[in-house]
Amino acid sequence: MKIQPYFEKLNTSSIFQKFKEKNPKAYLAAGFFVIDFETNKNIHQIDYYNPDTSKITTFILDGAEVEEKESESANNLIPRQINQKINIDLDILK
Repeated sequence: MKIQPYFEKLNTSSIFQKFKEKNPKAYLAAGFFVIDFETNKNIHQIDYYNPDTSKITTFILDGAEVEEKESESANNLIPRQINQKINIDLDILK
């Protein structure tokens, strides 16, 4: 399982496209992936930081549709921008 298909799912979702239209300065700041080999309940999230609001918006990619959650408050740390061209195979972790 590669990470890139999750970015493709996010980028093609209408919820993300609307988010980018409203927040053009927002950038990729984090990815959170939990792989549970025992129960197979995996978590795949991609976070975008909006410098205009100092908030992080999390996109949850585990369901049929992409879910969006905005942080309630932001701290003083400004995350660095991450390049979306990530080549990690999550299957090798096992």
